[in-house]
Amino acid sequence: MLLYLGAFRLGSLWGSRDVVRYTQEGWKIAFHRDWPSYGLPIAEYTMLLTELRNGRSEETINHLESLLDMALWDGQRRRPFLDEWGRTQFDKSLSKAAQYRKHFPRKLSQGSGFFLTADRQSEIDRFLQSFALKERQP
Repeated sequence: MLLYLGAFRLGSLWGSRDVVRYTQEGWKIAFHRDWPSYGLPIAEYTMLLTELRNGRSEETINHLESLLDMALWDGQRRRPFLDEWGRTQFDKSLSKAAQYRKHFPRKLSQGSGFFLTADRQSEIDRFLQSFALKERQP
């Protein structure tokens, strides 16, 4: 039995060797070496700022809607792993996003899309609707 537990622990350590963890001003941060820029939208912010400075606000809005969709898609998968406090905090953000989408619905993708297909966007919208409903309840 100890051999199995030892093998499991060794396998866990081996699997997490590509995850870098550090603390920044008291916050624990982790990222996987396979995608070191995940969660650091440097290129996206640069693109958005360039579009805004060049007067292309409609294009910027479309890109921001896509970024919000991708964050919501990822958040939908991340949410089940949160503890009660984390889920409560996260749900506040989801409620704000749901209220935003209620007031400013976006068009569904017209093409087949690479990631944000109309079907995927519809799934995201259904997920958000449950948080719009929670916002209205006392």
